[in-house]
Amino acid sequence: MLVTLYIENIAVIERAELSPAPGFNVLTGETGAGKSIILDALHAIAGGRSSRELIRTGQDRATVRALFCALSPTACRILADNGIECEDGSILLSREMHADGRNICRAGGKPCTLALLRELGGELISILGQHDGRQLLDPSEHLGFLDAYAGVEAELSDYREKYRIARAVRSRLVMAEESREARARRAELLDFQIRELQGADIRPGELSELSERKKTLDNADKIRTALSGAADCLAGDGGAGAESLLSAAGRALVGVAPLSPEAGAAADRVAELAAEAEALAKTLTEAAEALREEPGEKEAIRERMESLRRLLPKYGGDEAAALEYLEKARTERETLSAAEGLDGQLAADYAEALAAAKAAAAALSARRREAARRLKAEVEAELAYLEMPGCRIFANFAENGKLSPMGADKMEFYLAPNPGEEPKPLAKIASGGEMSRIMLALRNVLRADPGRTLVFDEVDTGVSGRAAQRVGEKLYGASLGNQVLCVTHLSQIAAMGDAHFSVRKSVRDGRTVTDVLPLDEEGRAGELARITGGFRITETLIAGAKEQLRAAEEYKKPAKEGK
Repeated sequence: MLVTLYIENIAVIERAELSPAPGFNVLTGETGAGKSIILDALHAIAGGRSSRELIRTGQDRATVRALFCALSPTACRILADNGIECEDGSILLSREMHADGRNICRAGGKPCTLALLRELGGELISILGQHDGRQLLDPSEHLGFLDAYAGVEAELSDYREKYRIARAVRSRLVMAEESREARARRAELLDFQIRELQGADIRPGELSELSERKKTLDNADKIRTALSGAADCLAGDGGAGAESLLSAAGRALVGVAPLSPEAGAAADRVAELAAEAEALAKTLTEAAEALREEPGEKEAIRERMESLRRLLPKYGGDEAAALEYLEKARTERETLSAAEGLDGQLAADYAEALAAAKAAAAALSARRREAARRLKAEVEAELAYLEMPGCRIFANFAENGKLSPMGADKMEFYLAPNPGEEPKPLAKIASGGEMSRIMLALRNVLRADPGRTLVFDEVDTGVSGRAAQRVGEKLYGASLGNQVLCVTHLSQIAAMGDAHFSVRKSVRDGRTVTDVLPLDEEGRAGELARITGGFRITETLIAGAKEQLRAAEEYKKPAKEGK
């Protein structure tokens, strides 16, 4: 609800403050007095586009500040999401519009973007003129309004969950179908790589072993000669080898071992060395014999090494990396094989999820159509009260052809303003007076703006007499539980206000200025008399205006008494 609106240096308004009351507020004044400027200020604080021409002549900036209270949960969430606190459910918004095109916006004293102001404004204020093309005139909004009227939150939530599941399964199915060829190509490559690696029969460290063996075979003669020579030195023929000499030394020492501890110890050590020399000579002889090359062994080693050197760089560079790649390739191939079997299961899952979503959409659609019949009766009753008894409204449903987040329906309100006329889309109704009453009837039934300050900009255009009285009564009805601001030129509507403001233009110090003045009962009577009689305000007009105000209070008394 709007608590205070402060305007500074906008057009002919130097400074003005408007403090609307809860309920029905009316603004009246001569044509050109500046009523539209107040609406421009509301539009600006709601984040709408502004023009530099809006700034008062001679000034470099214009300012609008607005205090709102009793914010809706959605508005509080928007503020919280942007790190702005709203104490006691209230928020002060401000916007400075500079001549150089800059805008400085604040919410709760903190700087904010114009986009945030616009998002908040959509939750705080709803401005409706006789040719307003937004909200109820926007066909894309109609289904949402019908759902709010029908109270299908549970059905819509259930449908959207099933719709989400169906889309998720469909997405996986599409990805599976799109990747089937890619999977086939990948499987073919993996099969080749697995065969190649398995056929290679790689062992960890094999290349290093082969390299060492090749080096040994390349130097076999030289190594064999050295090994054999060393073995001969150790166990040589004719007693010239180290083993024979050590044995002889041992025998010499054994004879004196009882006579000398040192000789005994030396005899034992010499015996050990002789045994080691014998063993080492045997080992060297066996090593020399082992150097004999098997037929074709060297060529086989060369070919194996060349094969490994061609293969290993493709799979990581060494045997361990290649074996790891082989294991991963086998695992991936198994996964691809399993995926091929899952395609059929995904298709079955999608069919099941789609059927569930369609069933939920059908249930939602049934609730909507039943609600549309009730809505038609209620709106047409409202229109009949507003002196349009022949007007008919239709919820024109069309099959969507496919599911969407809103279900299987597309719906737009159609109207036939007069008997015998073909129904036309709501947005194409031409008559301003008819449009005013139609929009008012729809809003009263749909309650399309819960928690917002409703601003009606001359919705009484083209309306007079008894119809004007009925419009005033319905505007008052719309204000019950809401705040309504209405710019009007009709006394029948102005008389129904809970609070009345007069917008007056005057000249001070050679400059045109506009003031917004709250009216007391006497002031209201005078303003109603001016609206009715123009410049010639007579006692009769004043008396008629007071009677009009009394009649309005009598009409409003049951509502004020809670009846």
